[in-house]
Amino acid sequence: MTFAEVIERSKKSVVRVELPRTTGSGFALNPDAFVTSAHVVDGTSTAELVDEDGRRTEGHVIWRDRNLDVAVIRPHSGVWAGLPVSDLTRLREGDDVIALGHPMGLPFSATRGIVSAKALEFQGRTFIQVDAAINPGCSGGPLLDRSGQVVGLIAFLLKGGDSLSFAVPIDQVMSAARMALDTCSTELYTSCPACGNMVDVRGRFCVSCGKGLSRDLGVAMLNDAALLVGHTVEHPVSTPGREGVAAVSTGAVRVRQMINALIDGLGLDSYAARVDRDRWSFTWDLQRGEVGLATDLTAPDLATVWARFALMSVPPTNVLAFYRRLLELNREFLGNPAFAVDDTNTVWLMSGRPIQGLDSDELQALLVRTRDFAEQYDTLLLEEFASA
Repeated sequence: MTFAEVIERSKKSVVRVELPRTTGSGFALNPDAFVTSAHVVDGTSTAELVDEDGRRTEGHVIWRDRNLDVAVIRPHSGVWAGLPVSDLTRLREGDDVIALGHPMGLPFSATRGIVSAKALEFQGRTFIQVDAAINPGCSGGPLLDRSGQVVGLIAFLLKGGDSLSFAVPIDQVMSAARMALDTCSTELYTSCPACGNMVDVRGRFCVSCGKGLSRDLGVAMLNDAALLVGHTVEHPVSTPGREGVAAVSTGAVRVRQMINALIDGLGLDSYAARVDRDRWSFTWDLQRGEVGLATDLTAPDLATVWARFALMSVPPTNVLAFYRRLLELNREFLGNPAFAVDDTNTVWLMSGRPIQGLDSDELQALLVRTRDFAEQYDTLLLEEFASA
């Protein structure tokens, strides 16, 4: 095949991996699994996969190995053709290679080079060194041989060098991917709190670093069994100078689609600027306010949408009187709206309503009502406890 034919056949299996503050590349190993670099999806449990035509699908990170710098992503939808894998025993220095990816978050591109070293030892690991031009954003993309078979996963380049680019050998990538696909459940794996690699919450120790896992980690994960993602957006109900986020905690795909539709109905792109706030929530940045979803996985139709806005901090003195005042207000409002205090001593006001029958106009109204209520009581509490 010509280089043009190799690129044309392969590019439909290469995606841009989008996160709120960074982008990378990835490619399909089979219809159910993509691989990318672990550093591309570090600290997140989901990513957006965008193909060359701009079609998007969510993907769940089911495996991440920081030592190897390989991650496996399971797409939620779409039909993907896996790229064929090369036999590295036939790879030689001087062989032509093609690097595919999405540099700097730009549309698909391809560069050409040769294998400079087929098994270069660097910092205790083995890489394929090539002289193909690699730029930030290409990490996780495929390195192909002349026949269109994958020889490596693009890893990094050395800054200050002249075309010093490196790829993880495909046999190492395949070993990690097989382990991930054979053992991982999207609902029972999370990040080790010590090394960041993926661990089964039912286990007692991390298989990568040996850290003991607390029972709380497993119990919380098993009880919630959530698919975790977040979104960051601007919203017309924002208050200048105040920052906030919107969170949705749910493991039901149908409920997640419902809340995405509500956000889209506000004229916002629920996928475009996603950010993981924590392991247990969807997040949309509404400039000071939050919108979230609480749900029982056994009855997702009973989910409750809530809006939450940050108020003042707990005063340093007269704390007992302050908490008594919040409790009095909660009793007065019968728990909706309600005041709460987080572990940073920030006071929040939240109010909610069932998701059943909720449309985007009602969601906006809920946000506006809660914001106005929060502004009112933020002022009252500050005046009442200003001298505290």
